[in-house]
Amino acid sequence: KLEVMAVCSPEYRSQHPGLETGNLDGCTLLHDHLHQDWQRMIQQAGLTGHPLDNLYSDHSTLALQAAESHLGVWLTDQILGKPALDAGRLCRIFETTLPARRHLFLVHNRQTPLSDAATTVKQWILDHFRLGSATDG
Repeated sequence: KLEVMAVCSPEYRSQHPGLETGNLDGCTLLHDHLHQDWQRMIQQAGLTGHPLDNLYSDHSTLALQAAESHLGVWLTDQILGKPALDAGRLCRIFETTLPARRHLFLVHNRQTPLSDAATTVKQWILDHFRLGSATDG
């Protein structure tokens, strides 16, 4: 299940100690087109305070770079944020997550048979990310 989480660089978190208690005073919220969920996150996590600024990007990679460059707090999911989280360039701020509202699509040519390896990967993706079900034949 794809989930949205709030992250920032470790340096940004150390510059904004209120984040540890959910206080957004003085913070910049980074927005991108994939996860426009700040209001939901603020309500769900019980965040307080007033962000100083908002930075908008129409590309998730730009928002990722902004977060890694200590410019603010970003909402990402475990697919986009995982490499930077694993490398320590980003850190989660709190444990609250939201179900992602974006959709993932798995596409392949139905006329060309998939290899055994590709079939295994396809089945893993379907099993791992299935929420409700569309056509997955």
